[in-house]
Amino acid sequence: MANFLYEATTAEGMLRRAQLRGKFGGAVGTFAAVGGTDEVQTRLMAELGIEPAPITTQVVSRLHLVDFVFGVVSMCAATERLAKELRNLQRNEIGETFESFGKKQVGSSTMPQKRNPHKSERVCGIARTVRA
Repeated sequence: MANFLYEATTAEGMLRRAQLRGKFGGAVGTFAAVGGTDEVQTRLMAELGIEPAPITTQVVSRLHLVDFVFGVVSMCAATERLAKELRNLQRNEIGETFESFGKKQVGSSTMPQKRNPHKSERVCGIARTVRA
């Protein structure tokens, strides 16, 4: 568990260090659409908790998203590793952990008594989607 906690904490640190940038200065950054000053952008960025991009064109450089996306993918990887371990511990031959099983829930059409680890399987599936 210490290893899982270490990975999740490391990924959280990556997310916290990511510096998102934005802009609200019109199509080319002249602030003409908002009164000709950066006051509106400054207030909006402060409210969103992000910094204005130092240089923009019609779009903010995607490079500002790299650290954030890497942090999200890292958190997904850490979470997936824990979920995969929990899935393995739920295998019939191991049976050390179990997910909750509702009264109306059916495990399988051929083996209704079987308890599929659907929550940890969903975590792994979401992690794979985010990584892609």
